[in-house]
Amino acid sequence: MNEEKLGQYTYISMTKVDVIEHQGLDIKITAIHEYIHSYLVRCTPYGNFLRALVNISHIEKRHEKYIDILDKNQDVLHETVATLVEIIYVWYKYGYAKSTKYLYSLPDKYKKLASKYKYIFDEEYRSE
Repeated sequence: MNEEKLGQYTYISMTKVDVIEHQGLDIKITAIHEYIHSYLVRCTPYGNFLRALVNISHIEKRHEKYIDILDKNQDVLHETVATLVEIIYVWYKYGYAKSTKYLYSLPDKYKKLASKYKYIFDEEYRSE
């Protein structure tokens, strides 16, 4: 696993979480993030459809163009949903203030995806 990554989902039903990199961090945050990838691949129609196309492409190659398009869309969806659930977990576990601080401490890629939904963290949406 790349030393910059805390966790990784390989899209073949394998989740990896780097225990060494989590010294001083809540490992559950990364585990939840990676589990969301697993859930989206294995338990949603989109994930199942894409997995079926990949399996079919082993026999018949004409679907590879569609797989590439769907896979790119899936990556954005996955990282957005996994990051939002991760932030919600931090909110649930540590409170609102820590979750907003956590949002702004994320790497740029994840912060950009999650920031589109930062209105969820506005005063009118929370009930703390």
